[in-house]
Amino acid sequence: MATYYPGQLITLAWPPKNHVAASCANAFIPDHGTKVYVSVANPTSDVPLTQMRRVKDLGTNTVVDGYVGYQNCPKFCENNDKALCTGNFTVPDDLQVDAIYTFTWAWAFNADTDIYTTCWEAKIVAAQPGNPNAIVSAPEVIICSSNADCTSGVCNIDGYCVTSTAANTGNSGAVAAAVVFALLFFALLAFIIVYIKFPEKLPSFMSGGEGA
Repeated sequence: MATYYPGQLITLAWPPKNHVAASCANAFIPDHGTKVYVSVANPTSDVPLTQMRRVKDLGTNTVVDGYVGYQNCPKFCENNDKALCTGNFTVPDDLQVDAIYTFTWAWAFNADTDIYTTCWEAKIVAAQPGNPNAIVSAPEVIICSSNADCTSGVCNIDGYCVTSTAANTGNSGAVAAAVVFALLFFALLAFIIVYIKFPEKLPSFMSGGEGA
């Protein structure tokens, strides 16, 4: 679940999946608008879109290479399927603190009634956790075809670079596993040496001797 505070600027991201009217691809891709909605506080069931409040109209693309609304994907021609598309909205100031809301992103494709949606829940807090004056920004998404394309050195199976933080986290885990393995190896090696050269130093059940 996301955590938002009133007045926070939120950036949403999605892939174009070839649905952008562009001169480099299909110039006749329709678009009937993309909007963001919010429910009432603490909904107890799924809320129909008609009963939600619109918090942002992200726009409607009406021209080739317009890159507006759902088609706000400036680098679409570099990757028609997975280029980064974004839209921003501001969390309304009148949302109830400590309440949970359902947010919905809705895109009308071929007609106003041909709607594709996704939704998520967010808890509203009084201020941004940590530093109330900090600026919230979306992480950069870099498309890749191999690890060499990424500064982190890791290109995931979806064709996006893993962030340096995530890569470092993974590397840290690998280093820790290697250290544990090395310790176990040297402990076993020390036991073998003692067993061969100094069997009398071992308990009788280890050295093969008979107990009392």
